[in-house]
Amino acid sequence: MALFRRWRRSAWILAATAAMAFAAGCATSDEPVPEAEATKVVTDVQRQTMRLMNDAAEEAYQSVQKGDLERTKERLAQLSVLSTKLSYEGLASVEGIEAVTGSIHAALRSLNAVSPDHRSATIKVATARLAVDALSHREQPMWLGFRDALSGDLEKLAMAAEAENDPAASEALASWRGHLSMVRPAVVVSREPSDAVKLDSITAFLTNALRSADWSGLRQAMPNLESALGEVFADQDRETTVTPLAPTAEPPHPILWSLGLGAFIVTVLTYVAWRRYAADQGVAKVKSERDFEGRG
Repeated sequence: MALFRRWRRSAWILAATAAMAFAAGCATSDEPVPEAEATKVVTDVQRQTMRLMNDAAEEAYQSVQKGDLERTKERLAQLSVLSTKLSYEGLASVEGIEAVTGSIHAALRSLNAVSPDHRSATIKVATARLAVDALSHREQPMWLGFRDALSGDLEKLAMAAEAENDPAASEALASWRGHLSMVRPAVVVSREPSDAVKLDSITAFLTNALRSADWSGLRQAMPNLESALGEVFADQDRETTVTPLAPTAEPPHPILWSLGLGAFIVTVLTYVAWRRYAADQGVAKVKSERDFEGRG
């Protein structure tokens, strides 16, 4: 009898537990989708849009390299439309959004000119390419490959300052500004606005030093300028103020500088693309699933 009572009590507990589980399941099915799951859907949409933007930007860059300006305009137009459809929430600051869309529109304007300049168009398209890449590849953006170029510009400026060679210094400054004009929007996208301002401040200092022929001040400031450049590429945030930029002189040999700049763009983008392919194939120890990390 006691055994029968224990069995009946156990059966009642099991039945009650089953009923509670069933009721909980019914209640859950009537509840809305959890917020985390809804966020994941938005993130998936963002990722898909950014992939399409990356493809359009890359095709635009490849087309302008081949001299196919009509195809370049088509891909930039598609990129412009995609940029308006992308939800930037959690992806970029207001300044970053303006940097991306602004670089795309600047590239379109250069191609829609009455007589498009191929050199200028190539630089503008490359700038847009780097900005879009910075939006979707936060961990290893392409623009980081320009560190050596900017460091080389500072080194040339230091050598010119030692020799007090104004033409060489002006050429090095023009090269610096050319490289910086391409990476600046990408810096704004993937770094704090203060980092872009820091680069602007370096440009302003160099421009003023050359205008006043302050060779001594330029030589003394070089270590600090190189350190500031390293901080930007190391993703260390600093607060600073905006310094207006002043125009600088064109390099003594603009055609040669243009050819060298075009070759450098190709080298940097090709090298970064190779590293990504090697990472995917397991050749290099580079993160292969870094795409869109830290933004969704």
